[in-house]
Amino acid sequence: MHGLKQLVYDNQPFFSSNQTGKTNRELYILWKQNKRDDIFLLLYTQLWMALEEVYMENVIDYYKKDCYEKKLFFELVEYQKRFFKKNIKIQLLTGYFYATTEYLFFLNKENDIYNIVDEGKNIIKKLYDDNQEKFEVYIFYICILQGKRKKWIKKRKWYLREIKKLFPSNSEIDQYFREIFLL
Repeated sequence: MHGLKQLVYDNQPFFSSNQTGKTNRELYILWKQNKRDDIFLLLYTQLWMALEEVYMENVIDYYKKDCYEKKLFFELVEYQKRFFKKNIKIQLLTGYFYATTEYLFFLNKENDIYNIVDEGKNIIKKLYDDNQEKFEVYIFYICILQGKRKKWIKKRKWYLREIKKLFPSNSEIDQYFREIFLL
């Protein structure tokens, strides 16, 4: 384990702020037009949050009914498996989604549900093994795989300041991740 001061952070927000506030349909159209990673990242996360909300409102409806967001989300899950193996942010989110909300994937025939949580943890562990110096990789690793260390690390002022820079906006997504990494 290395010290916090050795971590590299590029001072760029995790999510592009110039596309926040757009609907999922608007983001999907934008992404289909130019295939930009930052738009994919935002759309992928917004859809995940929408599905999480649908699930929390009515679990039975989530599993029984198809909706635009669910179809599109699973289309993006499959797309990222084929084309985003080297995109660290997208892989971090995929690992996080699998490890923390495995119940969203129960009916997706493309995933082996019995090991989705382990797959998510393995994605994050591999990213950490290959990119230990990257701040965003480190915080996902600590949050998902090192719960006890998370309590210690949160006490460091540098860590708190960098989390706020990584998720700086008042968007629902930035607020969510700020809370996850600061709680």
